[in-house]
Amino acid sequence: MREKYALRQDMFLIGDPGSMRRRLAYHFCLVEGLQPELLTITRDTVEADLRQRREIGKNGQTIYVDSAVVRAAIMGRVLILDGIEKAERNVLPTINNLLENREMVLDDGRCLVSPTKYDKLAKSLGEVEVAARNLVRVSPRFIVVALGLPVPPCVGHPLDPPLRSRFQGRVITGLPGKFEMAASLQDFVDAIAHSPEIPLLPTDAVRNLQEIYTSTGDLYQAISRAYPWKLFPTGPRKGVDTILASLGISKQTRAPKEGPSQLEQVNLL
Repeated sequence: MREKYALRQDMFLIGDPGSMRRRLAYHFCLVEGLQPELLTITRDTVEADLRQRREIGKNGQTIYVDSAVVRAAIMGRVLILDGIEKAERNVLPTINNLLENREMVLDDGRCLVSPTKYDKLAKSLGEVEVAARNLVRVSPRFIVVALGLPVPPCVGHPLDPPLRSRFQGRVITGLPGKFEMAASLQDFVDAIAHSPEIPLLPTDAVRNLQEIYTSTGDLYQAISRAYPWKLFPTGPRKGVDTILASLGISKQTRAPKEGPSQLEQVNLL
């Protein structure tokens, strides 16, 4: 990521569900001393969310509020686009020109211009003339880090070829740091990963699985708590049942601890 930032190349981190990709992007900003600007993309995200949002001011006049994309471009921040696979087809092309040429036409009449072109215009025309033309300089520190899931097997839209060529991709797999799992838990995680009809197990859930299993010693209980497979549709749910049966993971019945009856508890009080 440091190499790509030095070359000012936008990045695309793709990997399994979980927060590891987002944590990696934030850790990169922390190490490099950069300020992140997060934009979470959903199916309801529209073009205005990537450009400018029109609002009504205190006096009733129409004002335009810059989006996270515009703020990051002007102020030289790291724009983190989280959930890029959820964007509709007509949304991401809005920032295609910003990714390729660092240029974008805004709704309020301003125009974002790449730093190289802006400096040439300022040198030939002067700062006053450039400002009069509503040209805004994009910071040379501006960079985009997109976060997404693999489609398929995950649900969403794959990136179009024009947008795909704008990013330098990197597949993020596994768990960060030194993380050791029990052999039975590792077998279950691997079996889920190799079953395309079953939802992937997020990296955060794997950590929770290991912690619950370590504290309780009941792998079936740990899986039931960290991975809600009982709420899946019939097909994926039966698939998980088959995996559990093949690995010999079943519900452990624990004998209740003997203790005083309710009447004895009252007498003790």
